[in-house]
Amino acid sequence: MPSRRNLLVLASTLSVPLSGCQTHFRGQQAVTLHSIGIRNDDQEYHTISVQVEENEETVFQEDYEIQPDMAKEIKDPGGEPGAYTVSASFDGGNYSRDTTATIDEGDSCVRVIWQITPDETLASEVQSYTQCSEVSE
Repeated sequence: MPSRRNLLVLASTLSVPLSGCQTHFRGQQAVTLHSIGIRNDDQEYHTISVQVEENEETVFQEDYEIQPDMAKEIKDPGGEPGAYTVSASFDGGNYSRDTTATIDEGDSCVRVIWQITPDETLASEVQSYTQCSEVSE
């Protein structure tokens, strides 16, 4: 049976307020940020802001107006391999979720996908690859 402390820790991680999303790539090895995908599965227009940081320095920042049922791919937003933090917010930053990506040993390439869901929340997925040539377009 889980302890009260474990239940409180779990409950606190599930009740994080929603206001901006970040995906961290921290590890022993530098990775190549192949691309960032954005998909709007909602039936309304949304503006999404995407930012990539390395060592607390912004290396990429752009706002995108995304139509309903539209997808966009941002190629090579990081440049050289590094330890990146990818952030996204939309519609005034009302939603957030932190995702710490664990890169498998031997993987050197990542792709981040941000999805605006039909209930207007922001979801993310991190895909890692041994080589960037494995990423399907």
